[in-house]
Amino acid sequence: MRANFKARLHGLFAVMLFFPTGAYHFFGAPLQPTNINPPAGQTNFSGNQISFTVTDPDAQPMTVKLYGRKKTSAGAADFTIIGLPDTQYYTEEPQGGPGGVRQQASNAIFKSQMQWVADNRVSRNIVFLSHLGDCSQNGDTYEVEWKRADTAMKKIESPNVPVAGGIPYSVCVGNHDQGAAAGNPAATTTFYNQYFGEARFTGRSYYGGHYGANNDNHYELFSAGGIDFIHISLEFNTNSGATNQALLQDVLSWADNLLKSYPNRKGIIASHWILEIGTNAPFGGPGAEIYNQLKDNSNLMMMICGHQHGEGRRSDPLNSGGTVYTILSDFQARTNGGDGWLRIMEFSPSNNLVRIKTYSPWLNQFETDADSEFSLSVDLAPSFTLLGTNTNVASGSTTSFTWNGLAPGTQYEWYATIDDGTNLTTSSVFDFTTSGALPVSLGNMRAINDKDRVRLEWKTVAEVNTSYFEAEHSADGRTFSTIAQVQASGN
Repeated sequence: MRANFKARLHGLFAVMLFFPTGAYHFFGAPLQPTNINPPAGQTNFSGNQISFTVTDPDAQPMTVKLYGRKKTSAGAADFTIIGLPDTQYYTEEPQGGPGGVRQQASNAIFKSQMQWVADNRVSRNIVFLSHLGDCSQNGDTYEVEWKRADTAMKKIESPNVPVAGGIPYSVCVGNHDQGAAAGNPAATTTFYNQYFGEARFTGRSYYGGHYGANNDNHYELFSAGGIDFIHISLEFNTNSGATNQALLQDVLSWADNLLKSYPNRKGIIASHWILEIGTNAPFGGPGAEIYNQLKDNSNLMMMICGHQHGEGRRSDPLNSGGTVYTILSDFQARTNGGDGWLRIMEFSPSNNLVRIKTYSPWLNQFETDADSEFSLSVDLAPSFTLLGTNTNVASGSTTSFTWNGLAPGTQYEWYATIDDGTNLTTSSVFDFTTSGALPVSLGNMRAINDKDRVRLEWKTVAEVNTSYFEAEHSADGRTFSTIAQVQASGN
């Protein structure tokens, strides 16, 4: 037996549709997970296994995925990142120049900037400084310019700052740092790498590494306010001509891989030239290409630059629906080669806000016009990361996942997707807090005099969620530096 349905479209022709009579079955979506372990809101959780029971109304096998992230605390402290634009006229000092602002510039201004950063490290909770390029005016021509930069930057390093490694920072390669101010990524950066190369940063906990044979493109890892960051510094490149375009594509592939390798870290890109001047300013040089190649990373939140004389900003959508902000600051065309103006970027995790301010330690003065002081609405919560996938999970069974790398005394949250091949269910978000105790039980440890060296040996009784051990050295008992890293067993 069959049922007949007839429909006439615009009076032109008739369509006959035939459906078998009888019962029709519609598959139901998987249910929300039950038997959650650890239970939602649990504190002092000391394991690393997440488990729950999944049920499908039609007893279909399911694919279950677990996503997790560190939870941002509502009471997390505000912190500051400093943007330091073009210092080239400060380090150039009396080497000539066409007169005007350059003749009045002095490395004393650069030193005053760095001394202010050091002096305000605690009160402003300064956690990172990004030099936006053009550290020098004449690149590989005059080494004295790099000696001046070295002297200034040491003011935020240990032992002048009483923390291991000093204040984390990065120095971009600008066009005036390449060759004889060549503005060419194929040019030499001899003095840059001599003074701010890999050797300077190796052993500092925040230094991540570099691309290729030198430090022209490099990255840093740091955390503040319960948020993990990756800062990637890209060498100046105009993106003009086949050679430059090919070099830029290679570097952007490296940067893209870094952002994808650290999906739970908020990404900041620093490069000397990205943007032009003005509000809603156009991209400049390689800016549009950088954005287009990296906008598929949901963790990219900010791009910062110098180069163009003035201030500018714009916002653009990410593929994920988020927003990336691009900010330009460069004051070198002002009196005294810049008068010491720099950018103070105050991050407020509890308000999901970044407050941008412009200040000169040299003048002890804020600039408060609309393009110098403004706020950005940002999502400072870490991105959820796929932690694992379990397939062919039977209805009514309990499925488990291992969450490696959980830090002690830290709040985390997670959710799951449950797919039966027809319907997909996304669970509620659950949270827990890990135990505050150290995840390692130490059996014994000893130091052995081995000729002109000291050999450290230790044995652990238990290790939970442990990634690695760091050995640190201090000459005064106050300032420590990392000398070795040893992989842990994990569990």
